[in-house]
Amino acid sequence: MPLETSPLQEWSASLKLAPGISAFHLITSGRDALAARLALIDQASSSIDMQYYMLRDDSSTQLIIHQLLQAADRGVRVRLLVDDIFGLKRDHVLATLSAHPNIEIRVFNPFLARGQGNPLRFFEFLQKSSLNKRMHNKLLVVDNSALVVGGRNLGNEYFDSEAETEFNDVDVLVMGPVVFEASESFDEYWNHQLAVPVRAFLRDMPTEEHLESMRFRLQKLMSQLRSNNYQTQFSRSRLAEDISNHQLLFRRGRARMLYDRPEKVMSEVKGLFKGVHIAAELYPAIARTKKDVLLVSAYFVPGPRLRELLEGLVASGVRVRVLTNSLAATDVAYVHGAYSRWRGPLINAGVEMYEMRPVARKPVPSFRLIGRSLSSLHAKALILDSRQVFIGSMNLDQRSVYLNTETGILIDSPELAADLRASFERMMLPDLSYEVFADKSEPGRLLWWGRPDGKDVILARDPEAGFWKRWKAAFLGKILPERML
Repeated sequence: MPLETSPLQEWSASLKLAPGISAFHLITSGRDALAARLALIDQASSSIDMQYYMLRDDSSTQLIIHQLLQAADRGVRVRLLVDDIFGLKRDHVLATLSAHPNIEIRVFNPFLARGQGNPLRFFEFLQKSSLNKRMHNKLLVVDNSALVVGGRNLGNEYFDSEAETEFNDVDVLVMGPVVFEASESFDEYWNHQLAVPVRAFLRDMPTEEHLESMRFRLQKLMSQLRSNNYQTQFSRSRLAEDISNHQLLFRRGRARMLYDRPEKVMSEVKGLFKGVHIAAELYPAIARTKKDVLLVSAYFVPGPRLRELLEGLVASGVRVRVLTNSLAATDVAYVHGAYSRWRGPLINAGVEMYEMRPVARKPVPSFRLIGRSLSSLHAKALILDSRQVFIGSMNLDQRSVYLNTETGILIDSPELAADLRASFERMMLPDLSYEVFADKSEPGRLLWWGRPDGKDVILARDPEAGFWKRWKAAFLGKILPERML
């Protein structure tokens, strides 16, 4: 049975937060991001609510699933809500997990056609426009006392683990009254008509025997992970110990959860509406900026409203900087192609543009060593007037604004803003990113300045990207509708 008092509730109470004030700890390391999730799940005593767009079938995700099973065994109620776009072939696995009496799994906005490679799935997608609108939200709430929210899905590439591409991202661990707002957002999605129990898709229900077989496979996997020190990279990390000992350093401030309502998926109405769309609240916050704006978005395809907003801020004397992926670093070249349409006009209007390089880094080992992987920006964040911070799942592109549902947290904390700005400004240095600027000697041409090997370089085309990738980005970026990207 669950404990009557939760250690996380006691920890939150011990912070002695003033009314309306919450506590925040920034997580920029992928390894810390996984360590935080595992440590919080390990401390759960009553409930775990998880909402994610993508759930990979890899070592880090299996480690999380193992921890969830252990929590359920000790009486914790576990609810997992996942989007269906990457579900494919996962129905039986997820349904087997939900055979546990304390675990329930629902799939959001599901396809009727099930199974990998099912051609009916494609035709269904074409006929039903709402299937193009996906739940991109990402959050973890434990005991209604601790929250992790940010841009990370569940998978090795988000946790500095075994992957060919490692995503640089940011989460924030939160305690205080704003956690209840996150719980309410989860419940709203969980109880929506588009959230369907995964067991509804199967004719033959998984049994307790299937669950025991899953346990056996997980135990075998855990033994393999422990044998090469994979698990201890996270369970014995400094952050994991600080969470376990309730000694984490927090910044404090006021905060609000911002999230698209699930009705956004079903609505065909165009435009932005407060109370339905995050952007309807986020854009006014950007417009109120007086001194400086730093926008970080893995995929940056600004629509006319955002372009006008940023150009207007620059004209009024506000410094506006944007950090996004270079063509060489992005994992979606055609989105970069759409972004490149507006890169020049924004730079000419005075917006400072930085594009992150694909820097080599060595991941945590799992079953095999793959050498050094390449890093790519995946973060979605804003820093406004060195005071307000937004961290969440929402890219500054048309798909995030109008199609997908997103979630994030808007925080008023100069200290947290300084922490986050220092992290991103490190990424913007010339050894990690290129600054893109207008060529004064040739109107309309852009130049890239960086220091990739310790020497200054100025280039006249997208750096470190081959001909095929440049061509694909340019061609697809022109023919695909921006609203779909």
